[in-house]
Amino acid sequence: MLVRASLFNSFFPGLAIACIFNACSHPHDAINALHLIWRLKAISVAAMLEHMDQLFGKRARPRIRPLGTFDVNDILMLVAAGNVLGSKDAAAFFWNKASFLIEADSLRVERSAFSAGPVEPFLFNLCARLYGNTKLLAIPDLASAQVFVDIEQNCETATFDSAADELLALKRRKLLAKGLDNDLVFGLNSYVNFFVPFEYLFLSHVRKETGFAMKESDDELLNLPVCKAIPFLAETGCNSHIQELIKAIRELLPDFSLPWEDRLQSLPTSEFQSVIVE
Repeated sequence: MLVRASLFNSFFPGLAIACIFNACSHPHDAINALHLIWRLKAISVAAMLEHMDQLFGKRARPRIRPLGTFDVNDILMLVAAGNVLGSKDAAAFFWNKASFLIEADSLRVERSAFSAGPVEPFLFNLCARLYGNTKLLAIPDLASAQVFVDIEQNCETATFDSAADELLALKRRKLLAKGLDNDLVFGLNSYVNFFVPFEYLFLSHVRKETGFAMKESDDELLNLPVCKAIPFLAETGCNSHIQELIKAIRELLPDFSLPWEDRLQSLPTSEFQSVIVE
């Protein structure tokens, strides 16, 4: 938990601001910030899950808080955003974690963690379709769930595109009313994810990968230069701050490893200083 708190306090606000302020004028810098935000979130969540695994490995019934809805949301959004940002191996890592947790007992994960709201089962079902898992979750009967129910029910019908447009419309309403009570919570980073619609971009990715057509939208969110640049820019590469972070975590968790981080070391260097706004 100290590692996670340090990440949020030290880097997330600056990277989020860098992404927002460069979203239109310098999309490459904004994308680098977005990738670094994703990687920091991925490292913190992976460390939390590894810590839990080690506790369960040492004791049959450790005293540890079971994962709740926000934790599950984090994991599923890492799958979604990882696929959108091109970190498919890392996304698969978190999908394997989610698949394990859906069957885990209540000592590891709260029974309602995957079903308390509409977002988690919606994301889980998208992941299941992408990775070939036939198990789908029911979306709860809530007023805030209608957008997701419409997409699910029209997944293979001619009215799918209009249902998907509802998701973007909801995203815009949430952006304009972000100071109000928000029942549409996503786990990557609230500063950035309010204007980068990862859930819609992931939906488009799943449709394409599973052989379904989906019309191109001209929605203003998707027309942001940072959103248009996402498919064309490579992942960030070697980063000294991330290496120091992983080294510190390994001192606490000797078995901790992130295979995709080893791969990223062969890419050009991308440091925090080059993307954080003064």
